[in-house]
Amino acid sequence: MVCKNSLLNEILIYSGIYNFTAAAVIEAFNQAHGPVTMRINSPGGSVFSGYGIIAKMKEYAAKGNKLNVKVDGMAMSMAANICLFADNVECLDVTKFMFHAGSYSGDGDLTEDEINFMAQINSDLKAKMAEKVNSDKLKELKGISIDELFTTKKDLYLTADEAKQLGIVQKITKLQPSEMTALEEKYYKIAALAAGGGNSD
Repeated sequence: MVCKNSLLNEILIYSGIYNFTAAAVIEAFNQAHGPVTMRINSPGGSVFSGYGIIAKMKEYAAKGNKLNVKVDGMAMSMAANICLFADNVECLDVTKFMFHAGSYSGDGDLTEDEINFMAQINSDLKAKMAEKVNSDKLKELKGISIDELFTTKKDLYLTADEAKQLGIVQKITKLQPSEMTALEEKYYKIAALAAGGGNSD
């Protein structure tokens, strides 16, 4: 689900990332102004849809707008890659990340144009990770380099602390029991909103 709070200039991605997700996020950016915070709790999804969100983020940032991300639960696959394109990333101490090279998992074969586009996406993602993360530190911490991550198709799982050590995350918030209850209530409200309709302002 994508939910936009106009007053806070906040965009929530609390769902898998698909074409309809990207369309809703892009529309939310079209209505936004000034600094934007994206709140993420997502298992990832379509590479092409996720890159559509990243392209819009880059366009929005090019206008001088700050992009912040807060990961409320998990950021996996393309959701994790979105974090690389933010100016500042915060997460909870219980947050989990998973990075890997983009790949196509749908039915049928890719066209030559799609193959070339996928290669372009992975080249861009690799360059952005290299900009944010010291490959030697990654090798020391997780036993894999950035080059290996994008050539072996392995999954890279990171805790909040590991992501901070690598420079992907700038701030970690320790979740207290009362805050966990409040966060769960927030998830329930968002789920109810998703069940009852579409986006919210």
